Formats: sequence, structure tokens, C-alpha cells
Amino acid sequence: MGYSFLKKNIKFVNSKSLAPNILFSIKAAKDDKLKSIVVSHKERLTGQVWIVKFNLIKFMLKVFIEIIEFRKKLL
Repeated sequence: MGYSFLKKNIKFVNSKSLAPNILFSIKAAKDDKLKSIVVSHKERLTGQVWIVKFNLIKFMLKVFIEIIEFRKKLL
């Protein structure tokens, strides 16, 4: 994400957002500024996946509601 895009659009995303990267992606798609690049991923070598201990369904529902509210703001 470029600095100019972030600076211009940070006001649309709440600082307490659970998934700000998703909200920025939605905004970029709406503005026709979405760019795709291939990224290679590596297996995690240390630490634990934090979402396993967290209630995954509860988290997903909160993010889903957050996305719906964000999209309504953009209209």
C-alpha cells in the first residue's frame, strides 16, 4: 500500500478495526486502485497461530459486520 493512498484514506478506517487491511482493500477496489502481485508464502517457523485460541466464529462475525458497516459508509 502506497503512502499517498494510506494518507488519503486512513480517515475511513477506524483505529480499532479488527481487519484494517480488508477495509483498505475494499476502498482501493472501489476507487479502482487495486493492484495484484504474486507473493510467495513460507511456513511459520516460530510462534503460534493466535486465532486458534480465539473463538474463530465470533471473530469472523465481528469482521463481517465491520465490513458491512464500512461498505455502507462508502456509499
